[in-house]
Amino acid sequence: MATNLFPSYEEFRGESHEGSVDPFLAVTDTFFSADSQRAYGPAPYETRYQALGDLEGTFDLVKHWGVLAPYYSSPIFRELQSYRSIPNKCTIKQVNLLHRHGSRMPKHDQHESAPMFEIWFKNATSDDPKINGGQKATFSGPLTFLTKWTYALGADNLVPAGFQQLYDSGIYMHYRYGPLFKNTQNSTAKPIIRTTSQQRMVDSAHFWALGFLGTNASALADIEIQIEKGGFNTTLAAQENCPGTKTSLAGSMMKADWIKKYLAKAVERLQHHVHGAKLTPEVVFDMQSLCPYETYSLGLSEFCNLFTREEWIGFEYSHDLVFQGDFGFMSKTGRAQGIGWAQELVARMKGGKISTPLTSQNTTWDGNDTTFPLNQTFYADFTHGRQVVSILTALNYNVFGSQLDPLRPDENRNFIVSHIAPSAARIVFEVLECDESKEANSGDSKRRYLRTFLNDALLPMTHEQGCVGHDGLRDGLCPLDKFIEHFEQSISKEGKQAPFKLP
Repeated sequence: MATNLFPSYEEFRGESHEGSVDPFLAVTDTFFSADSQRAYGPAPYETRYQALGDLEGTFDLVKHWGVLAPYYSSPIFRELQSYRSIPNKCTIKQVNLLHRHGSRMPKHDQHESAPMFEIWFKNATSDDPKINGGQKATFSGPLTFLTKWTYALGADNLVPAGFQQLYDSGIYMHYRYGPLFKNTQNSTAKPIIRTTSQQRMVDSAHFWALGFLGTNASALADIEIQIEKGGFNTTLAAQENCPGTKTSLAGSMMKADWIKKYLAKAVERLQHHVHGAKLTPEVVFDMQSLCPYETYSLGLSEFCNLFTREEWIGFEYSHDLVFQGDFGFMSKTGRAQGIGWAQELVARMKGGKISTPLTSQNTTWDGNDTTFPLNQTFYADFTHGRQVVSILTALNYNVFGSQLDPLRPDENRNFIVSHIAPSAARIVFEVLECDESKEANSGDSKRRYLRTFLNDALLPMTHEQGCVGHDGLRDGLCPLDKFIEHFEQSISKEGKQAPFKLP
């Protein structure tokens, strides 16, 4: 019997589970009057929240949910965006899509913010004499809703809005790059779409494929599910098998200092409405995190209106610190976590096997032409937000190299994680072939370039990525041969100096 190269791996999907309450906005959404100035828009859940004290309602707090923000086109590098159209005499030869999963429920993690508030709440409202002396906390004012509140969230799964984000992305990519996929179909095997075995990752790939290919998706492409847990290597979740990531958590430590500062006033303000229990910055941060999680899962959250504009900006910055410090340019292991997928990208662009020292690749997958083909003109891989950041770091997109201060945010920084890795974030690497001849019969003068789109925004390319001979800071183009040469030289050098140690 032939081996099935594309099994479902249900046993490796983790401890995901659905929430205990279904959304019922027809009954529960009573926040706003009929003449509210802010309509739902395209989102199926409530988005008309107003930050505390924002009487004009001009601040869109939803876009400041950091890595939990819903997908929206990034506003970064506005000066380049006039170059989004394909240059004259150029054609697109290959596209590599790297896609984050959609909006999700909280992770099944003892340190996840939303479940941590559930633990505090249960202890605070317990009448067990061994806990708080049996004194049950009570709530008043804006926290009165906690009198009847229960924790109803699931864990790890995509929410329906996450399905929508991936489906919409698939449709968008179909309109943008459809012919490239049809070219891939002409090869001897079906094109491969790669993802990992967590349920939200599998669902993300399936819903994207449904939008991109339609209901006949399974007949047109194979979804390759790489096991994420249990010691198996995969470049789509390299941190799972990189022991150094467990001890290199500079961002998480910076976040701990930052929330003490930006939530100091919120702790004092909300403590007046909590009787019989003590609030801390950590508990209040967990409360704030429930705003996006409950909105995605239940359709709305009464936690959202408890915080000021400044406190939502502070919430966003806490995510910036974690992702830059743990996975980005401020992390000792950020580059190592992303380097494996970067090597795979270069191999695809060259059309040859990985020639640099192996890192986080699964050699069983990458050593097989069926599971790691090199003849596709359109590739799609699905990954996590932290991997999006670490891959940008590995490929030295140093325009995101902002060094963040744990107590003083720089309003002009380029690293804002809601612009880089929101829910359903995507990076598109386009390989262009351009005819640079000045005359019609001047011989072969075609040259290939790389350009990159992050959440619809064209990114600048720099000489530190090997982009010499062309001003990639101006129009986002980088000579592909120079980019590959620079990347492979740096990997070979690093491999000799400090080999990557993976299980």
